[in-house]
Amino acid sequence: MQCHALGDGTVLSVQRPADADSAGPSLAVLFDGRPMIDAGIPEMLRSLQEDRIIGPLTTIYVESIAGSTTRGPTRVASLTDPVLLDRLVQTLRRFLELSGGLAVEPERRVVMGHSLGGNAALHVASRWPGVFSRVATASAALWWPGNEVQLSGSQIAAEVQAVSGLRLWMQAGAADDPELLRSNREFWKAADEASLDLVHVEHPGGHELSAWRQGLSRALPHLLTETS
Repeated sequence: MQCHALGDGTVLSVQRPADADSAGPSLAVLFDGRPMIDAGIPEMLRSLQEDRIIGPLTTIYVESIAGSTTRGPTRVASLTDPVLLDRLVQTLRRFLELSGGLAVEPERRVVMGHSLGGNAALHVASRWPGVFSRVATASAALWWPGNEVQLSGSQIAAEVQAVSGLRLWMQAGAADDPELLRSNREFWKAADEASLDLVHVEHPGGHELSAWRQGLSRALPHLLTETS
């Protein structure tokens, strides 16, 4: 794992493919990088590759957006402010141009997030489908009310439904907050009625990262499988 502290305060940790000699790996970007690293997601992703359940994968863990949680905006602001998310995508694009990551087709680029990170992932993919066309979320906070500078969950849901070509995998737990679960169920119903390319799973757990880690082990094989 290599950590990159960028000039605007953004911190990215990069996990290279399990097969160091692989060419053209898929790419995943994961919000709330430090908790995800601490929850054992890098080890799970490496195991999926070593067992050939998924192909070679480069994963970027977004640990801080413009200095969030240290000297910049709060975590909530960094995951809900469209201006900050726009800047993050531009930062990622420059970073990927230098590293060759943009050579990967959008169909092999996944953006992922848990809770408010799920909201951020859905917004980023719907606003920049040419950069990311695959999305995985767990317990997305689609109930989030938003305000004059924060995206609401309902705004994000509408954005996703207005974009074609996205492939989504979403989960939420039966033991999640009732409003969160309700908002996900409502979005799933609307997405099914609109024939969006969405797999949704309601698992018996709640908001815990262990459920997200297990969900990702199912989401990535689905999202990175070639479609006819």
